[in-house]
Amino acid sequence: MNSSRIISKFILIGMVLLVASSCALAAETNVSKLIVQGEGKASAAPDMATIVLGVETRNASASAAAAENAWLMNNTVNALRAAGIAEKDIQTSRYSLTTEQQEKPKEGEKPKAPEFIATNQVTIRLNDTTDVGRILDARFLQVRTAYKK
Repeated sequence: MNSSRIISKFILIGMVLLVASSCALAAETNVSKLIVQGEGKASAAPDMATIVLGVETRNASASAAAAENAWLMNNTVNALRAAGIAEKDIQTSRYSLTTEQQEKPKEGEKPKAPEFIATNQVTIRLNDTTDVGRILDARFLQVRTAYKK
């Protein structure tokens, strides 16, 4: 009888442990979730335009490529100002002076001298989208006139 009592106690302890562990496991896997889904739409008339204009020049001389590039960009900026764009709305957005990767010369040929490439871009902010065409026309007319001189 003593041994059946001991066995009963072990079974009872085992059951208590089993119930306690299953409650703990249930508490760990019972995760609250909140799922939200929505959709929205907005529309408005365009009231601002951003234009990026750039010039690129190439020359065997780095200083000559940079000088010609500066001359062209100065003409571009002057044309934009003459068209009524405020200086605060014209900003340099990119400038680089690099060399073009040359192909490996064929057997017996001399390697080509590197060609320097100067690139300059400005970003223009317009608060009136109807001005875009007029501004582009003014820029190209000014640069075309400058080249003829």
